[in-house]
Amino acid sequence: STGRGMEGDGVQGDIYATSQHLWCASIVLVCIFVVFQRVTGPTHPKRGHVVTCGVSHRYKLARSGVATEDVNVTFPHLGDGASVRLFYRRFKAHEEFQSRVLSPQKHDKRVLEGFLPRQPAAGKLEYFLEVSTSHGVQRIPHDMCLVLRFRNPVPAPLLISHVILMFLSMLFGIRTGLTALWAPWDPLFRPILWCTCVCLTGGGMILGPLVQKYAFGALWTGWWIGYDLTDNKTLIMWLGWLIACGGVVLDIFPHALPAVAAGVMTVVYLIPHSMHGSELDYAQIEKGVEAREAIRTGRH
Repeated sequence: STGRGMEGDGVQGDIYATSQHLWCASIVLVCIFVVFQRVTGPTHPKRGHVVTCGVSHRYKLARSGVATEDVNVTFPHLGDGASVRLFYRRFKAHEEFQSRVLSPQKHDKRVLEGFLPRQPAAGKLEYFLEVSTSHGVQRIPHDMCLVLRFRNPVPAPLLISHVILMFLSMLFGIRTGLTALWAPWDPLFRPILWCTCVCLTGGGMILGPLVQKYAFGALWTGWWIGYDLTDNKTLIMWLGWLIACGGVVLDIFPHALPAVAAGVMTVVYLIPHSMHGSELDYAQIEKGVEAREAIRTGRH
């Protein structure tokens, strides 16, 4: 009896250790996906450095702004005799660039600043900088224009709740997939499967559209209405997990379907965030169409 008790304790210990390993692996993968999404999205600030007189100066240029205020563009002061000019125009508006010279900040003369004019929600500006020094003129970025997209303000509690639920759905989803592949006997398998579906439903299919409604004026711009990639990715993930839950309930491929759903989630999070999203059509604005009616969703 004592031997069987010790054996049972050993099995429980193995189950516990395996569960901890799977949680650790899930957390690591989630961190990797979060960083990837953060640094590859089209609204992530553009970072780089420029070298003058052997000194490297770092800069960070905005690619996202709020429609209620002008966007502050900053650049390091490169010294006496150097100047920085900001060129910008409305994205896809077929117009000439406007320009303005960056001037020192009042509270920090080591930093130059200029402002890009605010645009309606989903409006975009493309811009670049021209740096003039005694060594010549340098364009930044040297081979492209930066595109900056504007959005309306989103209430912080709503946005934070959306982000937390999406992170939790990612964590539970990856954990479910790893469990289905390597530890299907884990008693946590079904609970975390349902947690994945609940968090994704709440964060992606309920709060996600509400965030978009505040930011761009539309609850949904994905399939059947438009081709917003973020909406479509969320829809595909959600359907995948619904099918996985159905398979577990009906005992139809109860481990294979959750593994596939987790694989689909992995692929989705390897696609940069905010691609092919809402975009203001300036041609419609020129025709007198109201800004909220001139937002495209990728269909055209």
